[in-house]
Amino acid sequence: MPDPKLDAEQAPLAEGMLDLHRRSLLAGIGAMAGASLFGTRATAQQAASGLDKRSQSAEAMAGKPMVFDKALRGNFDLATPLGNYLATMKMTNNLVGARTYIPMMGRIYLAPQGKPAKELHGLLGMWTWQLMQPDPKQFPNLPPHTVLQRASYTGIMTDPNTFEPVKSVYNHVLDKQVEPQDSLFAESYLFYANGTGSSIDRPQFMTTGYGDTAGLRNPLVNWGEQLSLYLAGLFQNTGPNQPRMDSSIWSAPRRQIMNSNLSLVPCDYNFTSLMRAWERPWNGHQKGDDTQMIFNVKGTKLHSVEAIPDLVKRHLVEKYPERL
Repeated sequence: MPDPKLDAEQAPLAEGMLDLHRRSLLAGIGAMAGASLFGTRATAQQAASGLDKRSQSAEAMAGKPMVFDKALRGNFDLATPLGNYLATMKMTNNLVGARTYIPMMGRIYLAPQGKPAKELHGLLGMWTWQLMQPDPKQFPNLPPHTVLQRASYTGIMTDPNTFEPVKSVYNHVLDKQVEPQDSLFAESYLFYANGTGSSIDRPQFMTTGYGDTAGLRNPLVNWGEQLSLYLAGLFQNTGPNQPRMDSSIWSAPRRQIMNSNLSLVPCDYNFTSLMRAWERPWNGHQKGDDTQMIFNVKGTKLHSVEAIPDLVKRHLVEKYPERL
């Protein structure tokens, strides 16, 4: 697990350590292969739907990592837009420029109108995130503390019970076997210190500019000793893909989030989403079909390759090591 006492001066060393972890893991994977992967924000299953097929490796996240001053890394005033924003960034990413991994497992259900729902398949997935300093030549005149988030998602479909990869799944609505496709895509976002954000790649998902609100505060709820953050992804377009939305919950010990000396804090991640089945064409559904898909996902935000669960290492990282 990462050193919880990492501070700004240690951030470059931490990233170097993560690079060493990645190289070590890749070497091991190579050996195995020789013997026999805000307010409103994007989430794993949204771009995996087929609306967006951009793909890049996490190592292509070129630029200067975002490192916030130590005075901004804890003791957040959650009642203010800036404090809420910084806590959100610390819970979902980190404030010291380190790479963030969110391995996950989940189940996907098909829900046809007027008929019983049933599980379609499972999934193993992983976000790879990096907060960057926006290039002023590409993004001029940004307000203070704006971050550019590079996001790379990798996902494979599995049996819904064993979570082992499968070559086909049974679509009970269409009464036929369908061949799943892996989800490989990348997106970028700008997040502003007043709580708003912009999707660089998909304006229909996130269109809130910096001047659109005086300040947006995400729900941060005290739950015993935990601090829980709610984020909603609500598509703003109209059309046959609606209703289209998702919601995620991020939870971690409040005292760790508030401690400016604790920089890399693991967070529990839960995600649910609603979308049309035809948005993933390999499901076999035609556009206009009103069958819906429901995603139910559990994951953990981490900052160490070694901490990624073995199930995800074995089936996803081994298949797509370049996306670390």
